[in-house]
Amino acid sequence: METNISTGSIVDYDGYKWLVTGSIDDIQAYKTAGMVKSNNTLTIYINNTSYQIPCIISKSLSLNTEDNQYIETVDNSLYLTVSNSLITQQISVNDIYEIGLYNYYISSVADDISQKGLLIFKMKYSEVAQEEHVFTLEILNGTTIDIQESTILQLNINVYDNQILVSPLPSLTFTSNNELIANVDENGLVTTYDMIDNCDITVNLSSDSGVFKSVNINVIEDVQNNYTYTLTSTSLPDNDIIITQTKTYTIQKYNNGVPIVQSFTFSVIGDSSCYQLVIVNGNECKVKALKSGMIIILQAIDDSDVSKVVSKEIKLKNLF
Repeated sequence: METNISTGSIVDYDGYKWLVTGSIDDIQAYKTAGMVKSNNTLTIYINNTSYQIPCIISKSLSLNTEDNQYIETVDNSLYLTVSNSLITQQISVNDIYEIGLYNYYISSVADDISQKGLLIFKMKYSEVAQEEHVFTLEILNGTTIDIQESTILQLNINVYDNQILVSPLPSLTFTSNNELIANVDENGLVTTYDMIDNCDITVNLSSDSGVFKSVNINVIEDVQNNYTYTLTSTSLPDNDIIITQTKTYTIQKYNNGVPIVQSFTFSVIGDSSCYQLVIVNGNECKVKALKSGMIIILQAIDDSDVSKVVSKEIKLKNLF
């Protein structure tokens, strides 16, 4: 249990989250305070990051947890009580949140009932649902990487929100399941040691450990060149473009999962009247759909080995 507890503190006790709602009383060698078990979790999205906030949802509000005094709301509005923090201070009137099976909007701040360390809001039923955010991770290096002992490797991660690339990159947490084989720092830089074995490196959103991806690091003595390529767009799905829409495609070359610098030559196979190709640089191009109902093939040729051609079939389609 926490030692520095104040009104608004969140306490882990008996397998649950509790919110300290009462004033702190000093009694000689110990302190007492009233607290209420969190009965809901509020999901707040700020700057492409989700935060899970323990909260109390009630149809009435307790002013004094010891005397059990309640004020009943006239309009039967719900009350939302959360700890006062930099995150919860972002909650605004008209924000919509999913509570259980239903959605409610913030109708007002309960200014008439204040408590230091707490934020209290009134909520009303909403026909409009809270905007859904589904975060996914992609490790661009692949799912398995062969790497020599005593070598470093930078993991490259993309984060998507509803299949749209998130930028800037949210905070990530990296862990190794065996640091004797390979360690990883807070930036995703992997260091292997003098041990021929394998381990898993896991990356997850710092704000939501349920969103994660793993890569297997296979440490070997001598690595033969193993070139792989990715040709991807900044938005998914990247194998279709809606008419008048432009998508950016980036080509990356890897050697055993390690990104290497390499330039490419872009070209398109297909009716030239149905697309527009703009070369940005040796690793990036833009494709615009001028017509629908057509299929084109975007190609990227490795300038160091013209026999290596990376292709992506793209369907040009209508909006509906």
